[in-house]
Amino acid sequence: MRTPLPPATIVLSLVFLVGWSQPGAAPAGAAASLTVEPITWNVVGLDSNNVAAGPATYPVGARVCNDGSDPATVTTATFVWTTANPAIDLDGGATSSLGTIGPGTCRDAYWNVAVARASSSYNTVRGYEIRVTTAEGASATSPSPREIYVEKLISQNRNSVNSITGPTSVTVGDEATYTVDADTAVAGFEQLEAFLTLPSSIFQLLRVGVTYEKPPGATNDTMYADACGWDEVPTSPTYRTCIGPQGYPGGKVGGALLSTFTVRVIGAGTAQLTSAIYDKSGSSYHYNTDFTVRPNLLVVTASAPPATTTTTTTTTTTTTTTTTTTTSQPPASTTIPDGATTAPATATPAPAAAGTAAGTTTSQSRTGRTSGAAAVATTGRSSTAPMSLLGTTLLAIGLVAVAAARVGDKTIPPTSFERSLHHLRRTLHGREPDHAVAKAWVMMDALDRVARGLQETREDRGRPSTGRHPS
Repeated sequence: MRTPLPPATIVLSLVFLVGWSQPGAAPAGAAASLTVEPITWNVVGLDSNNVAAGPATYPVGARVCNDGSDPATVTTATFVWTTANPAIDLDGGATSSLGTIGPGTCRDAYWNVAVARASSSYNTVRGYEIRVTTAEGASATSPSPREIYVEKLISQNRNSVNSITGPTSVTVGDEATYTVDADTAVAGFEQLEAFLTLPSSIFQLLRVGVTYEKPPGATNDTMYADACGWDEVPTSPTYRTCIGPQGYPGGKVGGALLSTFTVRVIGAGTAQLTSAIYDKSGSSYHYNTDFTVRPNLLVVTASAPPATTTTTTTTTTTTTTTTTTTTSQPPASTTIPDGATTAPATATPAPAAAGTAAGTTTSQSRTGRTSGAAAVATTGRSSTAPMSLLGTTLLAIGLVAVAAARVGDKTIPPTSFERSLHHLRRTLHGREPDHAVAKAWVMMDALDRVARGLQETREDRGRPSTGRHPS
């Protein structure tokens, strides 16, 4: 006979099957297929005559693509130096979060690399790679070996910036777009890169778009235009020369160019945005002389988002309550012993304390006291409890007084009771309308009846008898 499976085994099996069949669950071993390619020029530089002039910080970027059929979630790209050189280093963090990269899509990551402003930095190099990992365990690395090479740049007027436009006041979390309108030589260049200085502590560069005058209709989705087919492999005998294939017809690109830079604001601070346009023509490298000179300058202030302010109001009353309600409403006017009529003082209910259940509402009468039936919750001992005790005591005293008056005893003078009743009524006036006060007002009604009974009893005892005694 077959032995039945233990219940625990059955439950675990069902859980496994249900979990396995959930929509979106990937089969074991499935992962995204990633590629990483550099998208910026490996050549950077310093002014050939004055290392204190011109650009010294350059963007280095990589494009991460998912060629697989599954999404790559929580993708992280890390910039890693593979060789040492104190003249070349990162300006900012080494890790960039790219989020989820869907199948067949790409994301760009950028880092800022700073060159020491010293003549000893010329013609030095430093090797690097970009390493990418995902939450699913997929990984990829950019082609290696690759390196950053520091050239001597010649200042030239043929590259110039007409304007930089975009918001000058932004907030952390915003996305903003900055547009650079610039010109280069009409004939164009074999190698051309036009970037915008973006401090890595304030901005994360997301996307770049460029249009060129030459060749007609030419566009780009990176800041680096490789028109001639540049050899960037350090171990190649043709390193840093044009070997093809051409990136643009004719092997040159340039003229008027319009560049857009879409950024995310990630930190607060003030940034001076300026554009560097540098190129290779023949055997020399050049950059624009108007670097950091208006109109090639835009000052942007990034502010932290407004802090969420939680205002806590503390109200001190004679009773600490979270919801204020009453089950009965005191009379609008009360007759006091001397015959004058006084309306109860208007009282404003205290606001409900934090933690009041959502949806609990109370209505307010014209006198300011709350009316309607609802549960009463208190967070501490009510300080008006003695009033309830006082009311109960006076009621008992009143009943005793009535009984004593009717039998002719003089244990408690009725006038003392009426004075006590009047004092209690005045005490209740102006009190916050909570549960204890409501009960006290109910007792006041009963005490009024007691007072009237006492008064009638006194009048009966003091009135001469008109009847005849039986003989």
